[in-house]
Amino acid sequence: MSHALKEFRALVMASPALQAGLMAERDLDVFCARALDFAARAGIDLRRRDIETPSDPAGVMRFSPKPADGEAWPPAGWLPVGMAMDAAGPIVAWHCFDGIALGTPFFEDAATVSRSLPFNRALGYRMPLSAMMKNAPPRPHPLGLIFHLSRCGSTLVHRMLGAGAMVASLSEVPIFDEAIQFCLNWPGPQESKVKLLQTIAAGLGNASGELPLVLKLDAWHILSWPLLRAAFPGTSAIFLCREPAEILVSQQRMRGIQAVPQPLIAALCGMGDYGAFGIDEYCAHFLAASCRAAAEAARAGALRVIGYKGLPRAVFTRLLPYFGLDADDAALERMREAARVDSKAPDKIYAPDSEEKMRAAGETLLALSERIVGPAYRELEAFAAWTR
Repeated sequence: MSHALKEFRALVMASPALQAGLMAERDLDVFCARALDFAARAGIDLRRRDIETPSDPAGVMRFSPKPADGEAWPPAGWLPVGMAMDAAGPIVAWHCFDGIALGTPFFEDAATVSRSLPFNRALGYRMPLSAMMKNAPPRPHPLGLIFHLSRCGSTLVHRMLGAGAMVASLSEVPIFDEAIQFCLNWPGPQESKVKLLQTIAAGLGNASGELPLVLKLDAWHILSWPLLRAAFPGTSAIFLCREPAEILVSQQRMRGIQAVPQPLIAALCGMGDYGAFGIDEYCAHFLAASCRAAAEAARAGALRVIGYKGLPRAVFTRLLPYFGLDADDAALERMREAARVDSKAPDKIYAPDSEEKMRAAGETLLALSERIVGPAYRELEAFAAWTR
């Protein structure tokens, strides 16, 4: 990286107005012209070749062998988007999200937008994970964690909370998933793993401003709940569940990553020879292990269980009081409006599909669900009485 680019990045990071102005430019030529003009007025010899970077919609460039840019914590509006390794150790990539909506069904949707912008392609920031952990500002732990069994209303809850504008709700953030996988695969001490997760959460707190942070987790994260409980002992957590046969039908139609055989998740589920299972059977074993983990967490007082059939009402009657949130009439109406539309396709009105999915399951899938998931799910349902 050129010295001029380092100088210019420092200038931009110190000026919220300059940052916002450059972030707003979607056209590369216009962005470069404005950036070079600002740099020239500041006496910085910036050249177009310093800031003209190809598009990276998949985010693969963060894995390139590129050194860290600095050790200072980025300003508000910058969020960690991925981890990579270099010769000195793990590196964390940051992007600016100024002006980018974060209430999307999945955080990756917003990250894709961030990667497409000339600003982040030119001025994206990389810092050593060790420096990030050392220099993290004091920041409250997340207010809430949303665990779920998959396809059971977690995106709805995330969108409703975001619409209420009482919290900053982020959904299935890839770097948080990367951090959990790193911790599970690393034989290091527990206190270091806890510090790592707390640091990544603090980085994501850059999105919240004065609002508390809520993280909707990936479906498989319930299998690592003891680690997350150790990292965030005072954080309220819920687990959303649904009739397993309905989930299996949904997974048949569009597989989530947790429903596709892979070593780490299979090991956490206690599946030794998971290659011997058909894909539906593998998914059923994953659901059963998730139900057992959630029931164990509920017994330990680490979370509370909400059944799919209780939504969206349970968000108002149970979740808001449990998270300590007091919504005014305007916030409640925005949340009701969010509940009326399809959470993953906000341009469509939500239509209940439980009966259709149970019909679609057929005898074979229903029998598979009952044999493998049934006992664990019925045990979990006893804890869902909290929402009735």
